[in-house]
Amino acid sequence: EGAAAAPKKQKRAKKRPRTRRQIAQLRYVMIRDVESMIRSSDPAVRASAPSRARENIDRLEHLARETGDLSYRPDASMYNSLVRAHAKSGGRNAAKRAEDVLDAMREASTSTAKASADAEEGEDGIARMRPDAKTYTAVIDAWARSKDRDAPVRAERILFRMMDEAEDAARMAAADLPVPGGEVVLPTSATCDAVLNAWARRNSREGAESAERILARMEKLRDARGEADAEQQGSGASIRPTAYSYATVISAWARSRGGAEAAEKAEAVLTKMLAKGSAVRPNAVAFNAVIDAWSRSGDPRAGTKAVELLDRMEGLRRKAAVPEGDAEDDDVEDLRPDVITYNSVINALAATASSDPDAPRRAGEVFARLESDAGCPPPNVRSYNSLLKAWAKSRLPESAVKADEILRGMIDEAANKSGGDESEVRPDVVSFSTALDAWAKSDESGKATKARSLLDAMVEFHREAGPVKTSNEGGKGDRSNGEDAVSCYNAVLNACALSANDPNPDERKRALEVSVSTFRACRQSSSAATGGGIRSRPDAVTYGTMLKCVSNLVPPGQTRDGMASSLFGRCRDDGLVSTMVLGQLRRAASPGAVDELLSSAAGGSGGKAVDISDLPKEWKKNAKERGGGRRGATGGSAAAGKRGGGGKNRKGGGR
Repeated sequence: EGAAAAPKKQKRAKKRPRTRRQIAQLRYVMIRDVESMIRSSDPAVRASAPSRARENIDRLEHLARETGDLSYRPDASMYNSLVRAHAKSGGRNAAKRAEDVLDAMREASTSTAKASADAEEGEDGIARMRPDAKTYTAVIDAWARSKDRDAPVRAERILFRMMDEAEDAARMAAADLPVPGGEVVLPTSATCDAVLNAWARRNSREGAESAERILARMEKLRDARGEADAEQQGSGASIRPTAYSYATVISAWARSRGGAEAAEKAEAVLTKMLAKGSAVRPNAVAFNAVIDAWSRSGDPRAGTKAVELLDRMEGLRRKAAVPEGDAEDDDVEDLRPDVITYNSVINALAATASSDPDAPRRAGEVFARLESDAGCPPPNVRSYNSLLKAWAKSRLPESAVKADEILRGMIDEAANKSGGDESEVRPDVVSFSTALDAWAKSDESGKATKARSLLDAMVEFHREAGPVKTSNEGGKGDRSNGEDAVSCYNAVLNACALSANDPNPDERKRALEVSVSTFRACRQSSSAATGGGIRSRPDAVTYGTMLKCVSNLVPPGQTRDGMASSLFGRCRDDGLVSTMVLGQLRRAASPGAVDELLSSAAGGSGGKAVDISDLPKEWKKNAKERGGGRRGATGGSAAAGKRGGGGKNRKGGGR
């Protein structure tokens, strides 16, 4: 009898319906599952998140039909999960698909409201599908992340639709008229900030102007609704612009490439925040963005403006400070300069160092303020690199020596600390290439030998203290043993080439020897990092700068022609012939030697008429003509060859 009763009990258990609480828990588990996929570090998992979110929605719809329990029907949170999955998937049409879901939700809620088809659910059925602020924000964020050229326009269109509906609802409410379609979804600060970010990423004047236009509309909508009305609508004051909103607009101007005008517009936004009666007070983020705008401006006032902003920031903090013993005011703490603030000021001073001889000293003073600020983290590698940049760009006679001292101090400090020390500041490739560039541009006698000594110190540091990374400043460049170390070899070669006017003939001879050994070391290190050495692959700038060494340091004749021909042959075989290489070849080799090397590409008409576009693709397949980051811009670049040695060496290095 017991055995016969067991199946009946199981059968009754299967028919037991879920409670509303259990259904809500089921939705919660489904959403958590999709969220875990969205946050995965595996791109393939993130790409499959939309399919999982859609499966969850289909399953709930099926359960609603199968059981007749409408509580199973997916609500806005389930569709928000689908929108977020599309937004974070990284798919090519992710933003468009996310917006399609939003449009479907709007259509479903509108048609339900008009037809009142769901008699059982009524308003609850409408609310179930109505998109909320999270839905709109997720879609806008998807467009903000999109690489589509029209992405900011699409994001702005959605935001302005929300704002239009909010403004219409405010006017209807003021006239005591019912709002069509029921409650209006107000954009939140997060919604608006997503669009502001989309425009700021444009890095253009159009992007900055559009961001400022949205900010103005946020202010207008905030003022039109008023605090009391906003509270009545259940949204609080969420529409009002925040300090982050203003900082994003400031950043948009900083990144707009608009020079001094952009910096002044960025500062004008900050001034608005500082005005008496302003609803939003600036914080460190806003000040940092304005300082960054000045550092990018190229204006000779940049360094002075940046220091003034730092002083103003500290002055405001002191003025707002509370008496000792009282609770610390959050607004005061928000105004504390951080390491980003100090780094931006030092960088602004570095940007003006070529025209302001006092800039390196002032940069050193700001660096000292950072070191002595007990409430701020210690200087990081970006702090040191900005200080090195200030000395490297300066035309002061002692610039190279100062940069060398700073870098060797970093080496000694890092070598004396354990690898797990969080306060450790390790020099990176940017640190070494900046100091080496200072030697290349200096008028110091024997600079080629001194530059090579610093390069040897880098290789030794790499071997003894661990990898010298391409960049320790964070981001995608944070790699060890990277090919970008070639910029350091190029800088040494440039120091050799620009030693042509050294008054000491022995130093000129030594510069040639250093160039040959450095070029050989660069080629040897390209195959493998043997014996713990650093790996660096020669590029077109390496060959072009080595040809410049031959042109500047070897007398005309067979020896010079032979060296130039051999270099060009290797460059051709490596597929690294560029415009710079071709120009330096014509300087280094005699016309006859050039004709012999290029006649095959010129169809026998002689090398003089050959242009880079005439050369076979195999000769230049690995060359980077423009861009290429620091490789093309640091010591040994075509620009370095044109500018000469920054003083006495101008004749020898820039002819």
